[in-house]
Amino acid sequence: MKKKNNFLFMKHLVDSDFLLTEQSLRKSSRYVKSTFQLPLESKMPFVLDPIELVKSLKQFARLLQFLKKQKHPFLHLLVKNKQYIHFLDFFIKKSTNCLPIAIKNKFFDTKLQKMSQMLMLLDQSLCNDPKLFKRIVYSNIFLINKINSKLEQNSLGTYKVYNDLSNLKKLTFLLALLRQIYQKNQ
Repeated sequence: MKKKNNFLFMKHLVDSDFLLTEQSLRKSSRYVKSTFQLPLESKMPFVLDPIELVKSLKQFARLLQFLKKQKHPFLHLLVKNKQYIHFLDFFIKKSTNCLPIAIKNKFFDTKLQKMSQMLMLLDQSLCNDPKLFKRIVYSNIFLINKINSKLEQNSLGTYKVYNDLSNLKKLTFLLALLRQIYQKNQ
């Protein structure tokens, strides 16, 4: 059963193009496995390292499982692309009715002191905005997961899934993974 689940996970990972990115990277980066040139397109897609990607997705899944087991969980989603807010709101609110979620494009200080909170940054970076990082820490949010395609020198104690979410298929894969984690064992 576990072997079948692993195969299905890898199949969906490939089908959703989650292993491909069009961002320009150094070939020596730990995230890049190989590159190839398509004959019709001018952009060269990069194939991400599947082992590194699965490792970071497992960290993401374990953070969500940890948050799910807490007494009062709360998930903040910060989205850079404003067009994704309605899509995320519809998909997440419909599928994960047991978890309080706030989907925004800017971080607002919240007074949720007794709740276990996690912040997901979609296509945003914390290294460029130290004031944002201070506000997050002062809001008692210590579980931070970034999903972006920026190479950062300082991770600031956050977890990272290296990928660009410019493709809607990748965002849908990520949301399906989120839904599977929260619907399991309910």
